[in-house]
Amino acid sequence: MRNFLPLVFLLLSSSILGQNVRAVTVYGLGGVENPTGTFGSGIPAATVSGSDFIAAYNAYNNVTLTPPALPNPMPATSFSIALPNQAANMPKLSIPHKGDFFGFSIEMSVVQQVIGKNASFLQPTFLNLLATVADRAGSVRVRIGGNTQEIATLVASLPENAMIAKDHSVDDNAPTQTPTLDLTDEFLYLFANVSSLVNAKWYLGIPMNDTSHLRLQIAEHADAILGSNVLGYQVGNEPDLYGQHGLGGRPKTYNQTDYFNEFGTMVNGINNDPQIASKNKIVAPSLQGTWTPESLWDIGYLNTYSSFLDVISVEQYVSFL
Repeated sequence: MRNFLPLVFLLLSSSILGQNVRAVTVYGLGGVENPTGTFGSGIPAATVSGSDFIAAYNAYNNVTLTPPALPNPMPATSFSIALPNQAANMPKLSIPHKGDFFGFSIEMSVVQQVIGKNASFLQPTFLNLLATVADRAGSVRVRIGGNTQEIATLVASLPENAMIAKDHSVDDNAPTQTPTLDLTDEFLYLFANVSSLVNAKWYLGIPMNDTSHLRLQIAEHADAILGSNVLGYQVGNEPDLYGQHGLGGRPKTYNQTDYFNEFGTMVNGINNDPQIASKNKIVAPSLQGTWTPESLWDIGYLNTYSSFLDVISVEQYVSFL
């Protein structure tokens, strides 16, 4: 058992200021005097310090804490829990999920602040977080997307070898006043380097703000750079708010049928792009809640696109008000 130094009070007579120290009384646990006697007899007061008293006391400290007795009877070290053996007895039981079912979602525009400045400068706090989760869950899932994915473009290079450039001058009726993003391949190498250190897998957002001019470079390059570390590509973000936000010049009357047709344009573009190997890794429809998923199922969304969809996604936000 460890020895603990009790709180010590040193009672010194005024003679310490001008004369030799003759006696020291140390009060330990419960007021017990331990030890008592003289210390420093004949030593000039100027050479005696508080640390000298503590050192002398530690040399004679024999205070040991006694551990309490174990409980009797001892608590059980194993026990059984009865679970229903039929799903019928648990009507709301879900399908089995892996340990990494829960993950993180990071807005595309703040990747540098959260994950790393570039592929060479990773945020150690973020790596530690992912490592902690992956150590327990086997791996960790991270989604990179959000409102800014809709107005993001992968470009060959940026001034001063920047990884991300934010253009606030472009007004695309972007929701939450998010800036237009230009990204380089460094953006994808950043995720690849994280995955080389931690078992992290990624969902990446693909812009859908203008289906007359598809921008699929994020998927093309991610397939080549990240390979199997890409779990899927989220095509579009909150399409049920496209009309409300006027994204890509869409009218207020934008509805489920409009989205159904535009999504088909995206699927065909991915399917016909030879640089995208992952034809059936699409994550959609990513509704915010203005539309119900059933309003899409009723017009044949699942029947038409099921062979391309890997994940059915819905975005819901907790209200703290």
